[in-house]
Amino acid sequence: MVARTWFGGTGQWNKASNWDPFGVPVSGQDNAILTSGTAKLHNQTLNGLTIQLNGQTKATEPVLKLHDVAMVSNVQMSGIKPGGGTFFGEIDVKGIATSAGNIVLGSGRGPGAPADLTIHLEKHSAFVNTGQISMSLANFKVETPDAGKADDDVFVNNGVVRVQGGAPFFDVPVTGTGSFISPPSGLFTGWHFGQAVGPDLTVTLGGLQQPQSVTVDEPIKFLAEIDLFGLGLPNTINLPNTQAVTRDTFADDHLKLSIMAS
Repeated sequence: MVARTWFGGTGQWNKASNWDPFGVPVSGQDNAILTSGTAKLHNQTLNGLTIQLNGQTKATEPVLKLHDVAMVSNVQMSGIKPGGGTFFGEIDVKGIATSAGNIVLGSGRGPGAPADLTIHLEKHSAFVNTGQISMSLANFKVETPDAGKADDDVFVNNGVVRVQGGAPFFDVPVTGTGSFISPPSGLFTGWHFGQAVGPDLTVTLGGLQQPQSVTVDEPIKFLAEIDLFGLGLPNTINLPNTQAVTRDTFADDHLKLSIMAS
């Protein structure tokens, strides 16, 4: 494998001179490393790559700018960081960006670094996860400039979002048929949904040594299923601004919660 490092500032991913050593990363042969700058992709597919977003600070974090891009590749923000601290990165989406690979954030309790990733959706855009997003001691946020104003900037989860320790915040509408999972762990996870959540999704809280929580802001519609199997721990559902709760049922640790703005 050849490690190719982005040094093109703000430029096109497909320009060979933006990479060191010279050449665009090749599927199955290269790793792409971004420590700063903005790499732009438009109307293309990224196949068989490992893309490392290794920003040293929030202010200088690298940005993947995706305009109608399909990623059949892995994004990694984990491992040893010289000098310690957190890996930072951002993915900007225009149109539709899909991810069918694995996005790995943070290194858990190992010797590696935690991670901080923001997915920023431009107006009328969607990020579609059909693979897996895995977090361990990581911050993760999906945001849009239209938060609270539009319902066509959306995070679609048709795969798995799996968190062991972290604070994932979805400040956009969430749809799909996939799962949000906090497996049994000694690390606290606090899910936070700031916009509407569709009916065919499942949020699973599985506290072991630490209870887990999910926070639902109002006024929204939260129609997903919440499963609680925390081995006796007091997992928490926070409804800080609830105006009305309807059609909620609970049986065998499965909570079907429908929250509607009054």
